[in-house]
Amino acid sequence: MTMHLIVNSLSGGYSLAVGFEIEAGLKQAGYVPKQHVVTTLEGALQASTAIQASEPEPYIVVAGGDGTINAVLNGLLPGRATLAVIPVGTANVLAQELGIVSVDDAVRRIAAGASRVLSVGAISIAGKKRYFSLMAGVGVDGAIVGGVGKREKQLLKKWAYGLSALRTLWHWDRRMLKVYTDREEVICHSVIVSNATRYAGRFLLAPEQSLSLPSLTALCITSQSRFTYAKLVLTLLLGRKPSGQGVYRFVARNLTVVGNKPVQVDGDFVGYGPVDVHVVYDFARIIR
Repeated sequence: MTMHLIVNSLSGGYSLAVGFEIEAGLKQAGYVPKQHVVTTLEGALQASTAIQASEPEPYIVVAGGDGTINAVLNGLLPGRATLAVIPVGTANVLAQELGIVSVDDAVRRIAAGASRVLSVGAISIAGKKRYFSLMAGVGVDGAIVGGVGKREKQLLKKWAYGLSALRTLWHWDRRMLKVYTDREEVICHSVIVSNATRYAGRFLLAPEQSLSLPSLTALCITSQSRFTYAKLVLTLLLGRKPSGQGVYRFVARNLTVVGNKPVQVDGDFVGYGPVDVHVVYDFARIIR
């Protein structure tokens, strides 16, 4: 099996020294990967698409952040690839979800070769489908991500999201959403559909969720009050599971969100609702 290494050389934590460390570690583990160096998410998508077209069951190692990983996912066909993650991006939430703490740790896990099922979410928006490994957010979450300027992100890194959150609070959108499943209808101000346990890698959002489950967890904020969001943020900061008045959660395989509000997928703004979301079980194998 050929190992392919997709490297985003402009990822926040990447440097030539890190690149040499990855290459040396993989060679020591017995691998000589075919390297694909990209500088954009579109480049990562194109590399992944080309690899999938040339190999029925590709093995792809992604050295980059969550945006790069998401781009690679979207070049693959379900049920065929094996993936591994080396965290070198500004945001490495998937790596944290897998318990990967460093480049060295990632290389050791690749050498060990143990893998697990990776389920993903699929979101349809404006007639296009996009996969996500972590979560999709509609409403406030989407507005915050969509409000981050490219220059701000380059200069302020993760702090750019805090600045965008302040702007979102100032220009508060009170419109509500309708969320439908095959069992119920819920009126929400915002909804986060999670395939992961934690939000932003640190905050416990859906302890019942796992990357390997054939379902997704939806967290609906049913109140338009800023105070409800303040309580939610405090709950997350205290390491607690969000619950109580103003918050409703449910597990589903499919759901529809109706309303013209901003949407983010794995930390990238992708447009405005309405959206359809469903789980894709056993999308790939992932090194754990």
